Amino acid sequence: MSSLDAVVTYLDTHLHCWDRRLFSYDWLHGTPFPERFTPDDVADQSAGVLGAVFVEADRRPEEAPAEAAWAAQLHAGGPAIAAVVAFLPIEKGTEVAADLDVLGANDKVTGVRRLLQDEPAAFFDDPSVAAGLAAVGAAGLAFDACVRAHQLPALVRLRRRAPAVTVVLDHLGKPDIDEAWGSTTARQWLDDLSALAGEPNTVIKLSGQGSAADPARTFDRAQPFVAAALEAFGPERCLVGSDWPVSRRDGEPYEAWFDHVATSYGLSETELALVLRDNAATTYGIELG
Repeated sequence: MSSLDAVVTYLDTHLHCWDRRLFSYDWLHGTPFPERFTPDDVADQSAGVLGAVFVEADRRPEEAPAEAAWAAQLHAGGPAIAAVVAFLPIEKGTEVAADLDVLGANDKVTGVRRLLQDEPAAFFDDPSVAAGLAAVGAAGLAFDACVRAHQLPALVRLRRRAPAVTVVLDHLGKPDIDEAWGSTTARQWLDDLSALAGEPNTVIKLSGQGSAADPARTFDRAQPFVAAALEAFGPERCLVGSDWPVSRRDGEPYEAWFDHVATSYGLSETELALVLRDNAATTYGIELG
């Protein structure tokens, strides 16, 4: 029995859903993922969930408003979608205001994301990108930043040019947990993560540390990286997310990651409430009933 069955409740801040009959996802071609994935697929293994944050699933850019509208109404079973992180092309600078107006018609859109993980450093330093990010903050939305470890310094530079927006670092900044803890690569990640943690209005998701394609990526391997993130940001700036089904591991139930975070880091009841629920509610404007 999961320890989460003992009344530990949580908000999942990173749930991907898709339907290939409705939208086009180039990245899904040739993968083992199903044609459709919705909260209903984990309805029988999510007893502790209070709700989930849908994070855009990298469909074609022009489909973003329709994807956000579709996700907002997913509540037939499993984690109800409590908030939506929609795609937004922040490189459009001040012209992104028109896109924000369209998304603003959906009251569950409380955050946006534009994947950054494959962009060069010059993208982060583009004045239009900083202007677009600032527009996100002016609209009262959070920005999910999905970057790789080597991009963290570039994200710090961008973050400083739009200080008012809440930036949510996805997946710990994607450190290479296959590297031994204490390696040169791991130390560099920690130095860069600590620099980002020094910036105001910045929080981090404890998420994305699994892989259906690589069963060797165990929770034990991720543990020192998660512990370091908790220390760098403090429990008051950490959120927890499943990154399902992308980070799903065969044989492990949906709640396994939440159970791991709840039991493996010596967090007090007050700290657990922050990491598992309260920080997510604050960041994404979710009312906890």
